[in-house]
Amino acid sequence: MKRQIFLIILFISVFCSFIYVTQEVNSVTNIKDGDLIRNSTAQGDAQFYIYIVKLINNRKFKRLILSPKVFLSYGHLDPNNVIEVDQSTIDIYITSDLVRADSDPNIYKLYPQGDSGKKRWIKTAEKFDVLGYDWDSVYTINQVDRDEYILGSPIENCENLLMFENAHDADKVRMKIACHLRDGNIEDALNGFYVSVRDRYRENFGLLNYSLSFVGLFSVIATFGLDDIIVKELVKNESKRDILLGTAFGLKLFGAVVVLLVLIIAVSLTDNDAFTNTLIFAIYSATIFQSFNVVDFYFRAKVLSKYVVYVNVVGLLVSTIAKIVFVLIEAPLEWFAWLVCVDSVILAIGFVYIYVHNRLPLNKLTFELKTAKQLVKESWPLILSGVAISFYMKVDQVMIKEMLDSQAVGVYAAAVTLSSAWYVIPMVITSSLFPAIVNAKHHSANLYYSRLQDLYTLMVWMALIVALPITVLAPWIINSLFGESYALAAGVLSVHIWLGLFINPTLVRGKEFVADNMTYIITVSTLIGAVLNILANSLLIPKYGIMGAAWATLLARSTTFFFVPMIFPKYVRLNTVFFKSLYFSRYLDKN
Repeated sequence: MKRQIFLIILFISVFCSFIYVTQEVNSVTNIKDGDLIRNSTAQGDAQFYIYIVKLINNRKFKRLILSPKVFLSYGHLDPNNVIEVDQSTIDIYITSDLVRADSDPNIYKLYPQGDSGKKRWIKTAEKFDVLGYDWDSVYTINQVDRDEYILGSPIENCENLLMFENAHDADKVRMKIACHLRDGNIEDALNGFYVSVRDRYRENFGLLNYSLSFVGLFSVIATFGLDDIIVKELVKNESKRDILLGTAFGLKLFGAVVVLLVLIIAVSLTDNDAFTNTLIFAIYSATIFQSFNVVDFYFRAKVLSKYVVYVNVVGLLVSTIAKIVFVLIEAPLEWFAWLVCVDSVILAIGFVYIYVHNRLPLNKLTFELKTAKQLVKESWPLILSGVAISFYMKVDQVMIKEMLDSQAVGVYAAAVTLSSAWYVIPMVITSSLFPAIVNAKHHSANLYYSRLQDLYTLMVWMALIVALPITVLAPWIINSLFGESYALAAGVLSVHIWLGLFINPTLVRGKEFVADNMTYIITVSTLIGAVLNILANSLLIPKYGIMGAAWATLLARSTTFFFVPMIFPKYVRLNTVFFKSLYFSRYLDKN
């Protein structure tokens, strides 16, 4: 009885979270250009604010209607047509304070204050561009609306504007700050700097993530799917350590060179410009140094992952500091791409250090052709699986770039980066416990399945504990970290975070298939998922944009998760194991 009640409560919680996300998406997609929106549950005067929506070039703006007098001056506006929305929907729309009146070529920047406000004339188009304003955000208003704002001093305090006509974006940012400071608007100066830098990197972030995703589609081949196989062989026979690690290193290095040739051909078939291709090859160069990751296999087999964790923490710290410095000095985008390679070099040095530090001789690592053939024969299903997984995780961003634009990739990638940032935890846990699971299988079937169920339960509940609060808090998280211009990422995050519910137990399934020498099931599963993901993205991205990509990925992942065990009789029980994990069946049955 306890577990039935527990499952009902859990189901209601998950169901409510999905309803929340669906309503949020629907509330946005049902709003049209020119609609009026309001959040009557907001605090203070904000509950009376009515905004008029502007949709242009896949962007969403809102402008505050200053007062009831202004509202009534627009004869076509009806208070009965105001759409009630929540604050997260309000935040999705970028606030515009730029207007021009009918029959008036002048553009004004507005400063609303209560039922009145101030307007300042932006004297020339050159000033408008230098200040970093957005032409799409300019609203056309009537004369009553314009005249309700008191005329302030024109925005003209930037000398020598013509010399900045062809200036670099960084110069325009600095000019914008200078303009605000001269006018005494310190808050606008700081805010303008943040917004300008953030918006500058939005498109660049999309282009960088597109390059990372493109490389990811191919670089996985260079790994030869050896990770779990080498760990398994080291657990079974440590005496072959030098041959196994040396052979794995040689295969990975060979794979990196072969895939480089494949990448050259693939790039030639795209319409990428030279700069994008430079980013791609800079990022791919990291694959060569990832061959040193074979050291990780040994420490995982010995359940000594702490050494590898130390190396990764140091590498992450150096990389994070470098990225912060790059942002502060407004470094070119290619610096960030080359930093990916530098990260791999640092990790390679760290792996060599901990290997030698533990008195393990590097000079005894040996490449053996016979062992290489045996490993490739066993790993080829995992190679195909790895390619399919890359399509699972990366093809959505590649397709967004091709169907939409690089800015859309940037917004989508912001949500995906947050959603997947914590995946390293379940990956480390499953990798660390894999040797213990293999050992349990040699001793007792009951112990083996008992440990697997425990691990499944842990993975499922880790995903739920992360997904439930983030689903609700996504708008606040995105707005706090990225601002209004990334508001659409909130919906993506609310959906994409639920992938963990299927990815986490899939990690355990993969370990079980490897332990059972049934790696071809991983290949079948990921190929089915990849095909479903591509089809779903093709259908949903054109209609729903980046939200369509998020739903497509979740749909493909969940469908594959439940369908694949049904076509392999030996593993039909895996779906039951998943549902048992949801309500702690093993533990509740004891009480």
